[in-house]
Amino acid sequence: MNVFETDIQVGFEHTDVAGVVFYPRYFEMLSKVMERWFQERLKLSYRQFHQVERRGIPLVDVHCRFIRPSFLSDMLNFRLTVAKLGRSSATLHIEAYCNGEQRLAADMVVVHTQTHVDGMSSTPFPPEMAASMREYVA
Repeated sequence: MNVFETDIQVGFEHTDVAGVVFYPRYFEMLSKVMERWFQERLKLSYRQFHQVERRGIPLVDVHCRFIRPSFLSDMLNFRLTVAKLGRSSATLHIEAYCNGEQRLAADMVVVHTQTHVDGMSSTPFPPEMAASMREYVA
C-alpha cells in the first residue's frame, strides 16, 4: 500500500483572528490534497479531467475529527490512503500532522461522475484510474 503525502503551510487566509485554523478552511486543504494526489500520483490534471473530459469527482459524504488546533505558519503534513474502492466511488482517508502530532482525521466519500446535458450521473472509474487508485488501498 502506498501513502500519498503532501505538505501545506497554514497561511493567514486559513486562520481566524487568534491565528488558529478556522475549521471550514481544513476542507479547502483536503480538496487541495485530493487535487495534488490526482495530478502527482494518478497523473490526471484537474483541468483535463473536469473541463475537457467533462468528468467529476464530487464529495458526497465527509466525516472529520479535529484532534488538535493548528496555527498560522504551521507546516501540515497530509497523508492520503484509499479506505475503500468501489466501482464508481471511493472513500479517501486523510490525516494531517504537524511535527508528528496528529491534528486532523477525515474520511471523504467521492463519486466518479460524467457530466452531460441533463446533469451528471455516476459512472465506473476507468480501468487505468482504478488501477492507480488501488495502489493506495489500505
